[in-house]
Amino acid sequence: MNFASLSLNQAPAISIPLRFFITAPIFAMIAMVLWLINGPELMQDRWLPQTLAFTHLMTLGFITMTMMGALFQLLPVISGGGIFAANYTSTIIHALLTLGVASMGYGFYNSNELFMQAASIFLGLAFAIFLPLLTHALFTTPVSNDALRSMRVAVLSLWIASGLGLWLLLGHSGITSLARQNTPIHLAWAAIGWINVMIISIAYQVIPMFQVTHDYPKLISRWLTPGVFILLIIWSLLHAWLPVAWPQYILTLLICLFLLAFISITVHLQMQRKKALADANLYFWFAGIAGLFFCMLLFLYAEAVDADMDTAIGMAFIFSFVVPIINGMLYKIVPFLVWLHLTRKLAFTEKRKKIPTLFDIISHARCMTQFGLHVLALILTLLSFIYPAWFFYPAVVSWLVNFFVFWLNIVGAVIIYRKTIA
Repeated sequence: MNFASLSLNQAPAISIPLRFFITAPIFAMIAMVLWLINGPELMQDRWLPQTLAFTHLMTLGFITMTMMGALFQLLPVISGGGIFAANYTSTIIHALLTLGVASMGYGFYNSNELFMQAASIFLGLAFAIFLPLLTHALFTTPVSNDALRSMRVAVLSLWIASGLGLWLLLGHSGITSLARQNTPIHLAWAAIGWINVMIISIAYQVIPMFQVTHDYPKLISRWLTPGVFILLIIWSLLHAWLPVAWPQYILTLLICLFLLAFISITVHLQMQRKKALADANLYFWFAGIAGLFFCMLLFLYAEAVDADMDTAIGMAFIFSFVVPIINGMLYKIVPFLVWLHLTRKLAFTEKRKKIPTLFDIISHARCMTQFGLHVLALILTLLSFIYPAWFFYPAVVSWLVNFFVFWLNIVGAVIIYRKTIA
């Protein structure tokens, strides 16, 4: 995989993905402030209104916000055709998603049905615009590769996850009866079908390109994500209509085996990479892949001993897997975007000598500083489960500082772009 396979001339305006990337860490910081205010009790019960607010600030406000921005950027580049009228639709979708997440967070936190009803409208409109446009772009492009095929699986999963999520939100807002029994299905499609499969599809593209590895084996890149999708469908049907534990457990084991195959191949490719020097991107990806493996072990242990560890598993999934992957991804995408757009605008002008290198836009030192903060926050979080009185508040403060530094690094890249272009 190399840059020659990409349609860089189709890249959208730099403001389109950056507005999503800059907003996402702000929601993560708000989530950390709520965590500080409420203390360890926030993680005691996943049904607490404050816990629901925290969870959706991270999953919608940070994770999905970032992935939407990445899709606006990546889709035109890897397929040659992007989302319709991206300059306008991205602005509308970003505004609706921002208002929706803010309303949902406030509504859950204060058990305010009016704000949750507003969140239903904002989020419903955001996904009602985004999903058809994205689906049309993905399924009508003449380009076909394994990354795009896996993205289609992720987007189909997002249809299911967002539909179930809206149904549950309407129940919380008092418009319909609350169908809480559908929550596990919503979580499975959101975490595995949408987030995990989207990360896998992005990995097919960015790991060979940015980490200079061989491509993923065709058997993995072609069949892994459709296999996960089919297993999720069967698991959902069994969960809804045949509440027998052992068939669902077998299916979860199969899904874990599929994900273990992805983990193993990814680590093998990274260890055999052609680029000898390691950078922050590689460290974040290593951390994220290790985090996914840890989540699987935690989940399988909880299933084996029939223990309620849903909150711990959810925390591990978000903070040890998804957060470092997003960090690593954006520390490659954002500098490249700034460099690419500056080169386009200034290459044939007198200002061409002012164009910074990729390493000047977000320096290796700043990336590694934030990686150190991430590792520190992870260690303190693990210790807080053992000695909460000693380590809980240091852990949350570490996460808050981590996301603030991440946000500063992204904003710093934008400032460099504006200063250079001025």
